[in-house]
Amino acid sequence: MAMQCLVVFYMNGCPHCAAVTGPNSACRGLEDLVDLYEIEASDPLTRAVGVTSFPTIMVVNPFFAFAYDGPRKREAIREYILRKMALTTDYLDSVGA
Repeated sequence: MAMQCLVVFYMNGCPHCAAVTGPNSACRGLEDLVDLYEIEASDPLTRAVGVTSFPTIMVVNPFFAFAYDGPRKREAIREYILRKMALTTDYLDSVGA
């Protein structure tokens, strides 16, 4: 299990969502870095975390949740995940965890 998760909130039938969900999405192939979860708009978790637009991509770890608003390309998402992993590591180092 990865320390970070990539959570994609999507709406069925949304063409923009199709680019970041499913077997051929931009988010596939990142499983070496993160656990990947795809959550449909009608799931209660969507409302619980305040997601109101789709697709919404979030990098979530035990300490932070970061919304991603960059290009929907695999390499751009990978770079974002790596930056957030570094921030989390820096934070853990600073608090002595």
